[in-house]
Parts: sequence; C-alpha cells; structure tokens
Amino acid sequence: MHRFLFALLALGLVACSSEVASETGYQIATAEELREARIIAVMSHADWCPSCKVVEMTVEKVRASAKLDGIAFTQIDYTSKDSAAFFIDGEALGVGEAIRDRFGEEIFTGRMLLVDAKTQAILGEIDKEMAGTQVLQAFRDALAHPS
Repeated sequence: MHRFLFALLALGLVACSSEVASETGYQIATAEELREARIIAVMSHADWCPSCKVVEMTVEKVRASAKLDGIAFTQIDYTSKDSAAFFIDGEALGVGEAIRDRFGEEIFTGRMLLVDAKTQAILGEIDKEMAGTQVLQAFRDALAHPS
C-alpha cells in the first residue's frame, strides 16, 4: 500500500512540475545547450508579471515558426523579488555580467535580453510592446552579430 501511495505521489509531482514548466511559454535550455550557444536569450521572469506572459507567448510563436539555431533560451526567476538570488542565478547561467550591467540596482521583469555568450554583450532586448516580426528581427540581428 505504501509503495502504491508513493508512486501516486511521485506521478502527481511530475505532473505538477511539467505543468509549471509549460507556463513559462517555452522550453528552457539545458546546461549543455547554454555552453554551446552563441546567443543566450534570458527572460527576466516573475509569476506575477503580466508582461512576462505576453513576451513569452510572442517568443514561443516566433520560435515555432523560425529556425533560431545558435540561441539558447532560459530565464531568471524574480517571483520572490530576491535580488541577490536573481544575480546569483544570472552567474550560474553564464550571463551574470550582462544581467548586472542591464539591471544594476533596479530589476525589471517582462524583458528578454539577447546576450552574446562569449563577450556578455547585450545584443538586443525584447519587451511586451514588440510584435512577432520585431522579435524575429531582434533574434536575427543578434545571430548576425560577429562574436
């Protein structure tokens, strides 16, 4: 009986975690994909941020319709409004310098930064005001940038 309950609990946790992951609007890059990427598209995300949902939905539509090889998509979670954790997560993703340069003391959510993986230069920024064609152009411009 205990094994059965444990199995049900484990299935429930997996179902919940996949549901939460799908709410971000896109697949998050693996550590290997981040290491191999030319561009890291990093979303400044918070669960309570309506702009995040707009940006993530637009980005997902663009990703579904365009070939964006060389870009790894990830996010840094600011739901708890913990600035120190936000910057630590940026370091762990390999974009700490770019995150500090862009946000400094004031962290904004609902933004996706396009960061050169080698130089940490910010090559573009996507926000909720941008249409899909503008988002696609921002991705293409970042990919065209010489590293």
